[in-house]
This record gives sequence, structure tokens and C-alpha cells, in this order.
Amino acid sequence: MKNTADKQPVNRLTAHLFRENAGKMTAVLIRLYGIDKLDCITDAIQDTFESAIQKWRYTGIPDNPAAWLMKVARNKTINILKRDSKTTTVAASDFNDTMAPELVFSDYEISDSQLCLLLACCRLDLTPQKKIIITLQVLCGFGIGEIANALLMSREAVKKALYRAKAALKNKKYVFENPDKDDIRKHFALLHTSLYLLFNEGYKTTKGSSGINTDLCYEAIRLAKIVREYDTENSEANGLLALLFFNIARFPARITTTGEWLTLAEQNRNLWDHTFIAEGFYYLDQARPEKELNAYYLEALIASLHCTVSDFKDTDWQSIVYLYRQLEHLQPESTLLRLNRIVAEMHITMTPALLEAIDQMESLFDNENKFVLLTAKAYGYERLGDRESAADWYRKALPYARTEIDRLFILKKLV
Repeated sequence: MKNTADKQPVNRLTAHLFRENAGKMTAVLIRLYGIDKLDCITDAIQDTFESAIQKWRYTGIPDNPAAWLMKVARNKTINILKRDSKTTTVAASDFNDTMAPELVFSDYEISDSQLCLLLACCRLDLTPQKKIIITLQVLCGFGIGEIANALLMSREAVKKALYRAKAALKNKKYVFENPDKDDIRKHFALLHTSLYLLFNEGYKTTKGSSGINTDLCYEAIRLAKIVREYDTENSEANGLLALLFFNIARFPARITTTGEWLTLAEQNRNLWDHTFIAEGFYYLDQARPEKELNAYYLEALIASLHCTVSDFKDTDWQSIVYLYRQLEHLQPESTLLRLNRIVAEMHITMTPALLEAIDQMESLFDNENKFVLLTAKAYGYERLGDRESAADWYRKALPYARTEIDRLFILKKLV
């Protein structure tokens, strides 16, 4: 054990470990005890992390905290199952090797359990949206607010969808058979969407004050690589990985040392991770579709255009707008794609008509997602050189900031 009585490092570490391990623990424990035990497994995992915060402040952080968490969560799960079956229960600390032998799971066993749980969610007789919702909560540890943000839904709508999806998942039978290539391919679209949303929540997190959650992003990449292994030539799988690597390459330059967002124009491109950029191009080369275009390939192309210029002013906005229009053709219901295309057009020729186009979209954004719309409009006035109107719209956006880092971004604009 490492001695530490400092509250903050323990809290930060447990938050990091929750993101890195909660989904893995859920998948392994469900595989051990059954999908119908989802609620008690979830309770046991939550209780385990609360115990870790309390215990580690006084005893120190164990040398292998992930193994400690898995062992305690397994013991707590057994305790709950005993209690629910009306038998005598004992404290988790009282378990010995005979009662609950400590299992050491290999990376392969953990990944296989996660993939099985992903497929269990995909096989549910629900709408694609509900399948994604249950995947984000059970496997990725998303809360109600994070899911609402990822899917542009109200919290109440997420709660209702989650209730039905959980009931369907717990009633699912024989979900943990070993996956084969055909089964994975059948569900590629949902698998990719879930991992894309997992990465996006890390890319601009709605929890905490850091703005970025790298744990989520690396976990999304790790799982995306596992899925891709079942069809290494799949255009969507390669396009998704290309996109994720291009985006994660910019992480070192996205936030100042004082914790403030830096726009694409403000970022020091020398700080971008060129190893990740190279890996992005490796997957992009393999993502070129033989027939129909797909959204991940187009988004990866847009990201690659940003990564190939050393100065913001040299950005090929004409090509980016063209690619956004191709994306809109594939996903006409996406308000964010339309907004991103309008902002890209602002860098070619800024006209009042672009602001009018944003106005026409206002009814499509609810209060929980209006921040991005209002800041885009404020930026448009900046591009027109109308500082007074820009400041006015930034002030209107301020109440809709959902994180401290977003609030600081607006306040910096108003200085």
C-alpha cells in the first residue's frame, strides 16, 4: 500500500478508475452471475467505489487498485445475491479464498466479456436509440445527463427509454454465447455508434471541470480496435478509428495550462501528437469505401484536412464545406452537422444570410443543447466584425453553459 491521507488525489484516482474499470467490471460480473442480476451488480459496483474512497484515504491506495476493485465488487455482488435469496450474508472483508476465490482476469477475458455485453445490447428487440442508451449506461458508465447530452434528448426521455431498455436486457436469455464474425458484422452500425458517442463524451465531457476525459477516449479507441478485428477491411470500422486518432491527436493543445478552451485557430499545432496523426492516416487509407460513402469516413476526411495544415489560415474550407454537405445528405436529421457546415461557410465568405440560417434552426435545439447554437451565432457576429452583437449573444449563451470550462470560455470572450 502507498501511504496517502490526501483526499483530492484519492477522489481523482477513483473517478479515473471508475471510467476505466466500471464497464469492464459490469461485463465480467454479468458474465459470472447473469444478465438478470444487472441491478445488484450495478449497486455492488457503485458501493465498491464509495468504499474505495473511504478506505483508501486511511489505508492508502493499493498497488493494484483495479484488481482490488474487481475483487471487492465480486464479493459485494455475492453478498447482495445471498441477501436477496434470504440466506445469511457476511461482510465483503470476511470472504476467504474458499468462499470467493480471487480471480485474475486476462485482458482477453475482460474484452471478450465487454464485447458479449455490447452484443447483448445490440440484440434487444428495441429501437436503435434505446439500444444505444442501454449500452452507454451499462457498458460505458454514462449517467442520465451524459446520455441526454450525447443523444440530444431530454433527461426525462432518457429515463423512460432506459427503464424499458433495462427491463428488456434483464429478460434477455443466453446473451453470452461466444461472438462470431457474422454476428459482429450484423451489429457493426450500432457498435460503432455507441463507441463514437463514448469518445465524444470524453472529447468534451459534461462531467467535472477538466473539459476532456481522456479515459473515455482511450477506452473508445480500445474497444473500436477490438470490434475492427472481426473485419479489418470494413470501411466504417477503419473510418471511425481514423476519426478518433485525428481528434485525440489535438488533445495536448485544446486546453490552456489554466484550464480554458482554445479554439482551433488558437491552438499551437506543434503540440499536436503526430504519432496519432500518422495512425489516423493509416486507418484512413484503409477506410476508403469501394461503393457508398459513410459518415465516419467523411468525418475522418474533415479531421484530416485540419491535421494536414500547419496554420489555421491555410485550412481548406471549401473542401470541408463540401464534405459536410455530403454528410448532411447521409444524415439529413442531424442539426449539429448543419450547424457545423454553416460555421465552416463563415470562413469562406461571412454573410448575414448565415446568421439567418442559424436563426431558422433555433427551434430544433432544446435548452439543454442551446449553448452550441448561441455560441455559433455569437461567433458569426465576430466574423462580421460586430463585436457588440457578438458580446450580446455570448451573454445569452452563458446561462446555457453546462460546465465550468464552457462558462470560462464565454467569460473570456466578454473581456
